Formats: sequence, structure tokens, C-alpha cells
Amino acid sequence: MTFLTWLESVVRSGDLPEQPELIQTWLALSSPKPTEPLINQLNSHHQQVIRLLDTISDELVPRTWRRSCVDNINRPLAALDRLVVCECNRRALAQLEHEVRQTIGYFEPSLNTPQQ
Repeated sequence: MTFLTWLESVVRSGDLPEQPELIQTWLALSSPKPTEPLINQLNSHHQQVIRLLDTISDELVPRTWRRSCVDNINRPLAALDRLVVCECNRRALAQLEHEVRQTIGYFEPSLNTPQQ
């Protein structure tokens, strides 16, 4: 298992909730290089958003970790916004942003209450 694979697993599982900086590390290390083809960059950032959404939605993951995922989800969304060049990509991004808002809105109450 590579370090990046391990890190992605930790981000998804929230196994180290006392180290939320690992989310930013994973985002930085899993981000594509600007020299990669545009489609690879779009796919990579999209997968980051999906991974964070999956974690936010998983109520078995510690609340503080899920909150940290919410706090970091705008990084790959902003990268996608900078990369879109056509109307079809713009529509896909708008749909993804809507999904993010809906998901966070649904789970927000449980993310802001004190942990039992």
C-alpha cells in the first residue's frame, strides 16, 4: 500500500480524527499536476469531492473529522471551477455543487451538535 493510498483510506475512515491536517495533506498530494491533461485534472478533483462527500455522509466517522471534511471540500471545488472551459463542464460543476450543498445541509445538524 502506498502512502497516498493509506492517506486516502484514513481520510475516508476518519481513523485519526485528532489529525485533521491529514485531509489537507491528502488533497495536496492527490491533486494533479497542471501539466496533466485537463480531463485527468477534472477527474482527480471530482474524485476528491466525492471522497469527502462520502466521508461527510458517513455517520460512523467521528463528527469532528466529518466537520473537517466540510471545512476542506471547497478546495477541490475551487480547483474544478478554475478548470472548467465549456458549458457542459460548467453544468456538471453546478450539479456537483448542488449535491455538496444538499448533502452538507442534510448532515449539518449532526455535525454541529456536541458529540455524545
